[in-house]
Amino acid sequence: MSRLTIPEVELLQYALIGYEARRAEIEAAMRTIRDRIEPSAKHRAPAKEAARRRRRLSPEGRAAIIAGVKKRWAKVRQLKRKERAD
Repeated sequence: MSRLTIPEVELLQYALIGYEARRAEIEAAMRTIRDRIEPSAKHRAPAKEAARRRRRLSPEGRAAIIAGVKKRWAKVRQLKRKERAD
């Protein structure tokens, strides 16, 4: 009675196929766990929709801001001149 044996290379190939199938199962389970921990991207709003629109500043508002800045800097310069004079 002859005994059939599988060549070592073929045996290793079958083992590799089995391990790859098992790895695919494990990765699927890990993906499921990650989805439960972190909400997936499909539930988040796209970045373009989430971006805020830029607000427009009226010419009057811009002029008021510029006038305020000039007034504050004039005060700073005036205080510096007083310090140098003393």
